[in-house]
Amino acid sequence: MSERQTHCPRCGRQAEPSFSYCPQCAMALDPVDFDRDALSDRIRYIRRESAGRGRRHALVTSLANVAVGLAVLILVGGGVLLFHPALVPSLFRPDHNLVPPNVPAVLHPDEPEEYLSPILPFEWVKIPAGEFWFGPSEGNKGQDLVRVNVPEFEIMKYEVTNGQWAKYLTEERERLEAENRFASSVPANWEWDASSGRTPYPPREEMLDKPVVYITWYEAHDFCTSWLARKPGSLGARLPTRLEWEKAARGTEDGRKWPWGDDWFYIASDGTSLLRCNVLETGFNEPVSVRKFFRSDVSPFGVVGMAGNVAEFVGDRYELPNGRYSYAPSVKGGTFLTPALDAMIEANMELSVGGEFDWSYVGFRAARSEPEGQ
Repeated sequence: MSERQTHCPRCGRQAEPSFSYCPQCAMALDPVDFDRDALSDRIRYIRRESAGRGRRHALVTSLANVAVGLAVLILVGGGVLLFHPALVPSLFRPDHNLVPPNVPAVLHPDEPEEYLSPILPFEWVKIPAGEFWFGPSEGNKGQDLVRVNVPEFEIMKYEVTNGQWAKYLTEERERLEAENRFASSVPANWEWDASSGRTPYPPREEMLDKPVVYITWYEAHDFCTSWLARKPGSLGARLPTRLEWEKAARGTEDGRKWPWGDDWFYIASDGTSLLRCNVLETGFNEPVSVRKFFRSDVSPFGVVGMAGNVAEFVGDRYELPNGRYSYAPSVKGGTFLTPALDAMIEANMELSVGGEFDWSYVGFRAARSEPEGQ
């Protein structure tokens, strides 16, 4: 592993060799150390700095409190002052005014002003057949990438939105209710009461073009294969395989770390450093519009949002001896809660818990291929 950066490329702070994360501004540092939790560097720094300032602040406060206590003792007298709060050593009191060092303000690329409709149409990007550099398998991080051939397929340009999910629920309500799956298919953050009789819908308009979350792998699979696959132009829709997802994110020419390349941030025309996607360092702390970072979090093929915002369900299909198929659910991509190092293309999370659970930070996008379909 090459020598770690000695200075943060964003704020310029000198970084200790043992840190994989800038302790001042939370910037991810190269090279990647997969054996470390980068976020722990930030926590370690905050604790150390806060403790130092806390001791200094508490010492001054303690001396002041003692002086006040002595003055009151002289003026009033009496044993009751032995229990005066001013005489309790401040060194052992938590200081609730302490705050972590401020992270520098971060600017973001402008999001498009015009919207085609309240519910975004499905846009597909064609990924041609051929080889690409595939990331190492889980458990073999740090090994060389390998060339893998993938047939032609198409993948959605953006992650599936709340608005698109609402359309799915409206059109498939009768079937899902008959299968006793309708209520559980309504995302938890929609705040929908099943007894109200209302049609499920995102509670706020600004949620319409944000990625849908709180849905399970199986619900995402049903969206693709039972509903979207019947739409004109979407025949054969399904969840992408891990190979397809990585090819759409990386392109075919190199083994880049993120969809845009190997540099975590870029310099705008005015000299401002811009973070490229919605991850922990960006500071949104929630999903944003799927088109918020359409100029920066974009792959060589033009697929948007494959590094940040929400992670995405993928699933490889295996043929069983009885001729039927089984799927291996997993998750690709970074989230608004994960640091930049965990948003690299090769990062992969197997769903050992299966596909029955949902999360606030996992969504999906569909893929399709012909002539096989799903």
